[in-house]
Amino acid sequence: MKTFKIIDLCWQVLALVAAILLYAIPNRVASDGMFLMYYMVGGAQLISFLMNLFFADKAWYHKKDRNAYGKVIIWTLLLGLLFWFLLETIPAVTLIFFGASLLVTPFFAIWYFSIGLTEIRTMRNKELVHLK
Repeated sequence: MKTFKIIDLCWQVLALVAAILLYAIPNRVASDGMFLMYYMVGGAQLISFLMNLFFADKAWYHKKDRNAYGKVIIWTLLLGLLFWFLLETIPAVTLIFFGASLLVTPFFAIWYFSIGLTEIRTMRNKELVHLK
């Protein structure tokens, strides 16, 4: 499972680096690069979250942190859907919500990556327990 976690973190870093490089390329792709970046990083982390939810070794799984992250993401998605349907009736409120989402989601990405790093530290500590 340690290999799985390392690959998981590398996958997230690779998605972030690829998204930044695509954003930096001065062409047609870069014009939509910011939104592409959000989808690449967010998609990679959503896949990672679901894989960890169903396949992770519970010995190092930080259930409290992952549950909190999952609840925040679910509520954000539900509010996003609600505001998407309200777009027709209250466009100003919807635009404020989506604008705020653009500002908040990078912090979600940092939060999720820090959960993964914490789990790797836990794995390392548990490996070294028998040496004491």
